[in-house]
Amino acid sequence: PSFFFVKNIFSHSQREWLSNSAHVVVDVGSQDGGVARYLAQAANSLTSVNLIYEVNSFPESVSEPHAFQLFLSNVKQENTAGLIVPVRMNSHQAASALNVVADFIKIEATSDNIYSDILAWYPHLSQTGILAGNNWNDSSVALGVMQAAESLDLSVNINASVWYFVKNAP
Repeated sequence: PSFFFVKNIFSHSQREWLSNSAHVVVDVGSQDGGVARYLAQAANSLTSVNLIYEVNSFPESVSEPHAFQLFLSNVKQENTAGLIVPVRMNSHQAASALNVVADFIKIEATSDNIYSDILAWYPHLSQTGILAGNNWNDSSVALGVMQAAESLDLSVNINASVWYFVKNAP
């Protein structure tokens, strides 16, 4: 799923941008930190990426009682601990607490959070950054994304179930 997201969100030229221009990445709420882990594993081809924040509260559940420990173990086994900074907070707590400017921000989109998550994370986006998410096919997510785009005077780009904004796009 993480490869699908990264591969399908960008055209070839945008993947080149990610490879050459994205220095700081924030992955907000992806299941098991998948996007952050994928990008860290691909760091050899994403030569500009030097820091990835994984924002996730990693809630424990019956099916996954040790989610955070599993994430840390995967990061260590994948030899990507030097790139990934885990931030064990919910999205809004992290957006308020972190003083970071990111070139690429990916939000795990759910209908109950997308509008407020976009507004919380947009100020953290670099001048030419990309803010993206998934679940465009969920009508309530699409509505929240469109409302945020209107509030921020941005155009929404859509590719399959992925949506994204390019800050200061021509």
